[in-house]
Amino acid sequence: MQEFQFSVQNIVDHNGVGIAITGMSIVFVALTMIAMFIAALPKILAVVEKFLPPESESHHHSAQAPQAAPVADDNEMIAALGYALHLETQGR
Repeated sequence: MQEFQFSVQNIVDHNGVGIAITGMSIVFVALTMIAMFIAALPKILAVVEKFLPPESESHHHSAQAPQAAPVADDNEMIAALGYALHLETQGR
C-alpha cells in the first residue's frame, strides 16, 4: 500500500495554495453578488410592480382568515383536564 506523506511542500508543489485562493475568491464573489441582489430587490420589485396588475381583495394573502368558532365552555374542558391530571398523580 502506498504511504502518504503530508507536508506543506506537497501543497506548494501541486498548486494547493492557488486552488485554495481561487476557491475562496469564487465563494467571495458569489456571496457578494447575492448580497447586492438582496440589497437591490426592493428597487427591482418597485419597477416590476408597475407592470403587474394589482391583486384583487379576494386573492390578497394578508386578508383575515375566518375565525374558528369559540369553544362553548372552556370551564368544562379545564375541569376534565384537571380531573385527568388528578387521577394520573394518584396512580389510578
